[in-house]
Amino acid sequence: MTPGAYRQFFMQHGHAPGGDTPALDTRPPSLERAPRK
Repeated sequence: MTPGAYRQFFMQHGHAPGGDTPALDTRPPSLERAPRK
């Protein structure tokens, strides 16, 4: 994955790409409170 694509993914999803990331409905409250751009 190119740095540009990695950065774009992070901006869109709020976390780095990886298979171990939790689903949206299982995120802890701390992530729910994170500001979304």
